[in-house]
Amino acid sequence: MGTKILPRYNSATSANVSATTKPRSKAPKDVNLQVTVNDAALRREGHQFDGMEQAFALVPTRNKKNQIEWKRVELSFTHRSADRGGNMYDTHVAKIQGKGIRTDDLKNLGVAYGLKTNTGEVWLQHSDDNYKLPNR
Repeated sequence: MGTKILPRYNSATSANVSATTKPRSKAPKDVNLQVTVNDAALRREGHQFDGMEQAFALVPTRNKKNQIEWKRVELSFTHRSADRGGNMYDTHVAKIQGKGIRTDDLKNLGVAYGLKTNTGEVWLQHSDDNYKLPNR
């Protein structure tokens, strides 16, 4: 079992984070996490596995002492889709409540995504290159 790190921009995966925010509130109402995986492209990237990935996210949360803790959130498989070229994509999502999460932390620290597979973990970004909530 090994660990592989993919560059953020690759042909095998895509991810994003979005949040429902309230005006002038530090905490989002909820946070939406999503990962899409192209199994065939992931294999071309050098990660041989059985195609049964489990997506997860590490989300920055605040504890009672206002310190950052990274909470692991499992994403659920929702559907499989295809493009015109016949490429197949698995989509995994999670919607979590914003309790303990700060909008600024999502903008500054972002969310780290990974895949657990039968042959090891695949990280979807290098360290310090997390998927961040866009500034609006």
